[in-house]
Amino acid sequence: MVAAFDAAGLLETHLGWAQGNFFPEGAGPSLDDPCAGAPGPLEHGHTFSAEGRFGSTDEHGSSVDDGDYLAVAEGVLDFPSHALESGYDGQIAVAYAIDEAGVSTFDVLVPENCVDACSDAHAWAISAFESGPWQRVVEPAMSASPTMSAAPTEVVS
Repeated sequence: MVAAFDAAGLLETHLGWAQGNFFPEGAGPSLDDPCAGAPGPLEHGHTFSAEGRFGSTDEHGSSVDDGDYLAVAEGVLDFPSHALESGYDGQIAVAYAIDEAGVSTFDVLVPENCVDACSDAHAWAISAFESGPWQRVVEPAMSASPTMSAAPTEVVS
């Protein structure tokens, strides 16, 4: 996760986002050693519905995020409600691939010169998706919505 934030040029400005999936009680240590004491990625999940709804659950299964997504090109999703929440008027483009075994990978496409609201929106996306790969799991109770869970496993109904 730290490497993904660093590669996007967002580690210094969004350290809390980089550490959020690794420290259950908020931000971890300083930028000097951002991984010190991290117990590892916290299991969490994502759901994608056929109707375009997106959601996330934390390590306890509690809902921590909801919004929407759009398929904007073959293998590329956009998350308009998350862009709006960040005050960003562009797309949060996330490329994805799903292999034959149902393993999904995501790549957040951070635009050049991404600052301010753009960096906030893309920090959310990196924190949400860069901890994969994810395993697709179809849960009977959620048969209308694909779910992906991370440990990293992705539950897709």
